[in-house]
Amino acid sequence: MESPTLMPVKLEQWQSTPFTAGRPATQGDVDAGSAVFLIGGAASTAIDIKLPHCAILSDATTGKKTPVILIQAE
Repeated sequence: MESPTLMPVKLEQWQSTPFTAGRPATQGDVDAGSAVFLIGGAASTAIDIKLPHCAILSDATTGKKTPVILIQAE
């Protein structure tokens, strides 16, 4: 299930962005906006990364680069 539309983040407050870390996301995390996706079951494990985390998303088709904030890593 996809997350609800996430709210814009003020650049100077990006480190206050809600996130889910240390465990797979739950439906409650997705509903609250602190996770973007839900895998469910034993198939998912959390990746050890400090969140929230700044990153650059590169579109494979267009090459367009977009700054993003990672709020979940599984």
